[in-house]
Amino acid sequence: MKKKLLLLFILGFFTSLTYSQSFEVETSNQFVQSQLNDEVIFTMEIINTGTQNLSVYIKRTANNIPTGWSSSLCFTFCFSPAIDSIATTRDFGSSPIEPGDTAEVSLHIFTDANPDSGNVSIKIASLDNPSVFYDFEFRTSSIPNNVENEEPVQFVLHQNYPNPFNPTTTIEYSIPNVGTPVQNVQLKIYDVLGREIATLVNEKQSPGNYSVKFDASKLNSGVYFYTLQAGDFIATKKMILIK
Repeated sequence: MKKKLLLLFILGFFTSLTYSQSFEVETSNQFVQSQLNDEVIFTMEIINTGTQNLSVYIKRTANNIPTGWSSSLCFTFCFSPAIDSIATTRDFGSSPIEPGDTAEVSLHIFTDANPDSGNVSIKIASLDNPSVFYDFEFRTSSIPNNVENEEPVQFVLHQNYPNPFNPTTTIEYSIPNVGTPVQNVQLKIYDVLGREIATLVNEKQSPGNYSVKFDASKLNSGVYFYTLQAGDFIATKKMILIK
């Protein structure tokens, strides 16, 4: 009987050791200073260092952000700010991480028009052994954009706000004086397949700061992209429509 108990203890010890070494999580930055109305993205890489498929869950354990801000989790897909937990399971359109593979999860914090700061805490744990987990705190603070009547010094395409949105959102951008006083500017919307959905701007514009409203009431929920092109400058950002 004693030998059996000793064997069970040894097996349990090595099983726990295997779980504790089954994955690692790496992140490059836990603080970002952003412009107003920006989308701040923090990425985490989950590395399966074990010999078995790895299933993990990602939980937002604290969401200390100002009123008007929002945060959301992305893993294969981006989810509503109302969802605090996601996992590498079919229920979330994902699958376990195979041995030696790396999967990326991201936290998106959407700021608003008022300067402020906030922090979001994330826990990443093994579904097979929840006692094995990583905790991270991500912080961001927003600072004012260029004064509206001040001539911008560089091309800038800001994150739309609000984001996610339903059904309208605002896109702001800046056109500097780069030697030619008037630029031909295009601002277009695309779906995830790269199909053009709408053209919001297609005209010559003088240097300055611009704001454009986008009405997506006729579109389905999902991820869309908007691209600003002015001369040689091209920038694209992602936005999420949730109905």
